[in-house]
Amino acid sequence: MKKIIISIVFVVFAAIGCDDATVNNSDFEYDEKIVIQGFLSPGKAVENIKLTRNNPVTNKNASSEELLPETNNVVVTINGVKLDYSPSRKYYSDRINVESHGVYVLKVTAVIDGKSLTASSTTVVPPSGFQILEENLGDIKFDVDSPDFSFTRSMNYDEFYLFSIVAQNPDTLNYIQNHPFQGQRNGKEVLDELNQLSHNLEIFSDLSNVSENLITLSVGMENTNFYTNYKLVGYAADRNYKDFVLTALDVQ
Repeated sequence: MKKIIISIVFVVFAAIGCDDATVNNSDFEYDEKIVIQGFLSPGKAVENIKLTRNNPVTNKNASSEELLPETNNVVVTINGVKLDYSPSRKYYSDRINVESHGVYVLKVTAVIDGKSLTASSTTVVPPSGFQILEENLGDIKFDVDSPDFSFTRSMNYDEFYLFSIVAQNPDTLNYIQNHPFQGQRNGKEVLDELNQLSHNLEIFSDLSNVSENLITLSVGMENTNFYTNYKLVGYAADRNYKDFVLTALDVQ
């Protein structure tokens, strides 16, 4: 019988992004805006903060043009500290220490199509304490085993946790053809949906009614679609990322 191996990682982070994540389909008036994309994680460098511009929803062929210091007069600060720029690290700073439960305010000014624009975003990094207790779930047998893993919550933090279960080497040859949830697929169908089939999410958007600090979950058949190794990554995320994940399908 073929087996699956699952290893585990956990991450605490906060997302930096635009506050308005909705589009009104009935109103196609267009205003240039700055789009902010980035993450802060305790103990890690501030880097890979990417700035782009928005495009009209009617222009399906528009690309996400990156905003650069020399072409768009970009100035980015976090809590008053000006960020540097490099092609490899995007907007970054080695002078900011990201801490658990810290509050960080990002401000941007830039020129787009001759207009001077501003944008800002505030995020609160989740408190410390989040941890997945297991490091490796070992071998599991499909349709037989449903291994458990447990995690402790960040201290007094109920906002948002998600767990990504990612197939490490998905392929047409190791797709589980007798899958009770996904069913039979030919090679082309597997390739067309490879990204979707190889990534599964479990989301907890509000744990305020759960009294236990230690929570146990299971990895079942619905989380595995290939005979391969898997990585389970747990995230304790802030309100910005919660809003993004829960509204992503509604954004055009």
